[in-house]
Amino acid sequence: FCLISEETIIELNSDLSKVQMKPIRVENGSGDGFKWTDNKYDNIEIKALISDDNKSIINKISTESAVYETSRGIKVGDNTRKLRDLYKEHLAYSESVERKYYVYDPENDIGFKRIYFYVDDDIINEIIIEDGIDG
Repeated sequence: FCLISEETIIELNSDLSKVQMKPIRVENGSGDGFKWTDNKYDNIEIKALISDDNKSIINKISTESAVYETSRGIKVGDNTRKLRDLYKEHLAYSESVERKYYVYDPENDIGFKRIYFYVDDDIINEIIIEDGIDG
């Protein structure tokens, strides 16, 4: 589970220190027994949980930019037909009052790695990859 650009690969559950970009903004947070940082870069946002040994482990990656794509080649701006073709299995459509989205959930269980593809008029406008294990 990662997002890829020409310059870098950002992988879920990897160490944030391996990201070779300088953040524009960093916000710290805590709650429910967890500490984290929200790191904003030019075209991507990364949330990292801070472990007991003070390592920052990437828990969530999101982008609204076509600079990044998934390992299967889906990026913001692609249509839902391409998404359905490349993520045939374990892809479900859902919508809330605010948004429509597809979710790729290969483990098909609560609280694990997922990719959310938010759509408007059958065009992907945001991709979020997260490990929901933190609750």
